[in-house]
This record gives sequence, structure tokens and C-alpha cells, in this order.
Amino acid sequence: PGNMDPPVVTVDAGGALSRSSDEAFPGGRITIGGVAKGSGTPHPNMPTMLAVLATDAPLPGYRLQRILNAAVSRSFHHITVDGDTSTNDAVLLLGARPAPNVIADEDALAALVLRGVTAVAERLADAILSDGEGAPRANVSINANHII
Repeated sequence: PGNMDPPVVTVDAGGALSRSSDEAFPGGRITIGGVAKGSGTPHPNMPTMLAVLATDAPLPGYRLQRILNAAVSRSFHHITVDGDTSTNDAVLLLGARPAPNVIADEDALAALVLRGVTAVAERLADAILSDGEGAPRANVSINANHII
């Protein structure tokens, strides 16, 4: 973790950086990382923020899009600060160009990337909550296994 360069700093105390551990898979290792900058008042269905995640996993774009959709629904779409939303939010997942016929088990690699991307997205979403508009606040997590 560290701070972002001054050109992207707003009222937040600093940027959110996250990197998953390198993951081993048959045929190599992959890295997943990300950076996010909240600049307003987060709310479910995307806070006022920008997040960029990247991986060197050689998966096709349609797989990365599904992975990103799942990760965002488990992370950024679960945060709120004061109920506001923005039309200027973005989360991107950048990937390596897939090499033809290199991956023996693309499904297994996709599952590994999903776990890593979700973990990075969750850490970034939590960091945005901790620093929304630079104001100190408490983060509350509720795990509901059974709701009546």
C-alpha cells in the first residue's frame, strides 16, 4: 500500500493501492494488482471513484469481463457512506493478451483470477470507505447468514 501521485489526489487522504500475492498455476505465475481513488461519497452500485485493476493472466476479454462483474458485485457495490451515487464512476480490469493454445485449463485459471481480483477489489473498496472525502468514520460489516 502507498499513496497515489499528486495529479490524482483529491480531498481524500491518499489513494488506495492493493496487490494480491502472486498466484501459481500450471504453466506459470500470475499477478493481480489495483489502485483506486475515491473522490466523493460512496454508495452501493458504484461509489464516486475510479479503480483500475490489472493482471498478467492470459485470459480472453470475455472471461475478464465476467470476472470483473463478479468482483465488483462482491466489493464496490457493497459499500456506502451517505447515500449518494455518481454517474462518473469507473472500474476497469486490464489484462494480458491471451496466447493461443498456451493454457491447458482455462477454467481453473479463470477461477484463480476471480479469487485474486475479488480479493483486490474488496481491499480497495474497504480502503475507499476508510477514506471517503478524507473524513474519519467507522466501517461496519454485517454478515447475515439467515434473515427472517
